[in-house]
Amino acid sequence: MRPITLTMSAFGPYAGQTILEMDKLGKQGLYLITGDTGAGKTTIFDAIAYALYGQASGNVREAGMLRSKYADPKTLTFVELTFEYGGKTYTVKRNPEYVRPSKKGDGLTKQKAEAELRYPDGRVLTKTKEVTSAVEEILGLTREQFSQIAMIAQGDFLKLLLAKTEERKAIFRKLFKTHKYEALQEKLRERFNQLEREKKLLDQSLEQYAAGILHPEGQEQKETFSVEEILAGLRAIISQDEETCHSLKQELERTEQELASISQLIGKGETRERTESQLKAQRIALEKEQARKAEALAAFEREQAKVPEREHAETVIQELTKQLPAYEELRQLAQETQNKEQEREKQKEAERRLGYHIAELEDGLSQRRKEQEAVKNADLELEKTENNRQKAQEASQRLKALADQLRELEETRKELATAEAEYEKVSHKAKGLLLTYDEKNQAFLDEQAGLLAKNLKQGEPCPVCGSIEHPFPARPRENAPTEDQVNRAKEEWETAAEQQSKASARTAVIRGRTESQEQEVLRQIQLLLGQCGLEEAGIKLEEKMAETKEQLSRLKAEKAAALSQAEKKKALETEIPKTQQKLEQEKAALVDTEKAIIALTETASGLRRKTEEISKALEFENSDLAKAQIRKHTKNKEALEASWEKAEQDLNQLREKEAACQGSIEALEKQLEQDSPIDLGQEREKLQDQQERKQRISREIQDTVSRLDRNQDILRKLQEKGKELEQVEREWTWMKPLSETANGSLSGKEKIMIETYVQMIYFDKILARANIRFMVMSGGQYELKRRQEAGNYRSQSGLELDVVDHYNGTRRSIKTLSGGESFKASLSLALGLSDEIQSSAGGIRLDTMFVDEGFGSLDEDSLQQAVRALTQLTEGNRLVGIISHVNELKEKIDTQITVKKDKFGGSWIEF
Repeated sequence: MRPITLTMSAFGPYAGQTILEMDKLGKQGLYLITGDTGAGKTTIFDAIAYALYGQASGNVREAGMLRSKYADPKTLTFVELTFEYGGKTYTVKRNPEYVRPSKKGDGLTKQKAEAELRYPDGRVLTKTKEVTSAVEEILGLTREQFSQIAMIAQGDFLKLLLAKTEERKAIFRKLFKTHKYEALQEKLRERFNQLEREKKLLDQSLEQYAAGILHPEGQEQKETFSVEEILAGLRAIISQDEETCHSLKQELERTEQELASISQLIGKGETRERTESQLKAQRIALEKEQARKAEALAAFEREQAKVPEREHAETVIQELTKQLPAYEELRQLAQETQNKEQEREKQKEAERRLGYHIAELEDGLSQRRKEQEAVKNADLELEKTENNRQKAQEASQRLKALADQLRELEETRKELATAEAEYEKVSHKAKGLLLTYDEKNQAFLDEQAGLLAKNLKQGEPCPVCGSIEHPFPARPRENAPTEDQVNRAKEEWETAAEQQSKASARTAVIRGRTESQEQEVLRQIQLLLGQCGLEEAGIKLEEKMAETKEQLSRLKAEKAAALSQAEKKKALETEIPKTQQKLEQEKAALVDTEKAIIALTETASGLRRKTEEISKALEFENSDLAKAQIRKHTKNKEALEASWEKAEQDLNQLREKEAACQGSIEALEKQLEQDSPIDLGQEREKLQDQQERKQRISREIQDTVSRLDRNQDILRKLQEKGKELEQVEREWTWMKPLSETANGSLSGKEKIMIETYVQMIYFDKILARANIRFMVMSGGQYELKRRQEAGNYRSQSGLELDVVDHYNGTRRSIKTLSGGESFKASLSLALGLSDEIQSSAGGIRLDTMFVDEGFGSLDEDSLQQAVRALTQLTEGNRLVGIISHVNELKEKIDTQITVKKDKFGGSWIEF
């Protein structure tokens, strides 16, 4: 990468637009950037780095600090770099985020960060992240790599020189992409730790299972130290318990057989006792049944004597039953006669009602015909009235809608006034906060030199220019704002600006809605009220609405009257035909009624004659009296029959019970003759002894089986866990030394991780390249060497750095070098690192390098040696730029860029 043209506008100390034509420096050799302290030498490097990557060259200056404090408010801040790479020319342009005057009005606005990259073929990229990615792709370097190999910023030399192993590891990890080795270390360590945990858990599990083994009574648990011993002892216990369990089951079987035999004898004895008891009870029962049978026989004989009385009652019942149909016929004739006479009276009443109703129908029909003639035009009047009412109703609705629109318009106008007032308030607040932020930000930027100068010490290099002398350091002002105060002011202004934007948008929306409503309201006023303005529309609208309301009320009453007449006409058109038809029906019904009265009179006379003939042949007046006699004789007969049947049933049941008792007695006597007597007391004592023995054996079997099941389960689990432990220990055995080796944690060995080992190779290559220049700069006295042995076996090592003094043949720590020697060593190391990174970055070639470091700590000889080493860098068409204000360098380097500054007008550049 070779810069061609660098343009800086309102950037850092450069107030206006400064164009640096770097192609005039040539393509090979050294050039010096010199000038007063704080003039802006390092800003040239910042501008190049910012154009490429959006960040300054060092880590002190951020993008937000790059706006020039000397620039006119209207001057734009940006950096534009045209550079050549691979024979092609590219142009990249960026501007940081800063506050500038608004193009509309007198306020301020925030200019967002922007970027643009133009390719040789005319293509253009405009997004900041895309531009940065494209630059990284073109150069093949990230910003960190670029700062290490192409632009070595001030203050970065000694970082790598004096770093410890852990610090160098972090640096080399990013530069040489050794993350994969770190990941391998971590995976090996995690796997070993996992195996360690699994092994410990399996050991604990085996101990817990071993502690749970159950031993037979009288045996004590022996202390064992291996899985094999535990398993052997457990198998012996299980075998012993299996034999014990078998013996106990055989003994239990014999005991159960003896119990069955004793139980059988006891059962026979208890059966004989129950038989004797039953025989005694049956003999007593037989005597009782024989006495009850004699009483039942006497009662049966008394019932047999009442047979003639039952037969007489049966004869009377049969005769009265035969006469019942005649009584029923007589009742039906009386009922029918009564019904005919009642029907005749109803027909006479109907005849009177029909005559009266016919007269009423004739009068009503005449009246309705007169009314029909009076309302014959009612439908036409109703239609006319309804049309007028609908027109008035529509007009009223349109007037009400207009009134609603006027009210909505008034509310919208109020809302608009409130929104405009709120916008004015928020806008005023945003302008004030913007001015406050701008003042604090500018004051903060103005004080950066003073803040840096606070930490300057005589004899130590300045982080800006590298000088070890500080005759006129800048002094910070009192009450200067801090960066936190500037950031808070910025956040408050951004919040207020966002509120201002929202208030403006809301006011615009309400204003548009107000104008739209006004146009619609005016159109409705012209349609409904005629030529009239918004101011007088309200009064005229009220008058028009009152007039319409009065008209609607009048038309409503007219419609109600017309509707009533129309409904009456419709009802008469239906009622008159119905009335005519009803009149004719009533007249026909009157004729039928007169005929029915004559027929009913003749029928009733015939029924009365037949009733008299049947009554003469019957004993009682009606069937109820006859049925009462039948029920009386039937009840007497049934009572006699029930008494006889009960006496016979009781006698038969007692005869059966007597026979049953006699049969039971005979059977029980025969059973006692066959069975021999048994001593139940003695047999029951034997039974209790055998039951207690059975319980004892069962408990022993249960205990043994329980212990056997528990121990067999433990045996199975011990075998499973033993296999798992064997597998884990097998892997643990070789994983432990592998993890400790990869992670540099072998006991008594040097603490070198695998990643550190790989980085050591890179470090040796860097030192080889660095020593080429260090030997030149030190006149062959010093050589950098990586420390081969660790200072102790407790901390990580492998990347420690020593220096060999060839003048006296000693080797010591790099920290023992003086200030000038440390500078030469760190510069050599930085240049060696640059060569190695460039070599490992895929053949990337940088035609330009930039070195920003204080050369003021070198004596005359050292300075010549440093210049000689830097001159060697220019071989092969390479241009090297150096920032310094050391006078000796001005005499040794002919090509120079001088940066000058004005106290109040900013800086400018001269070739």
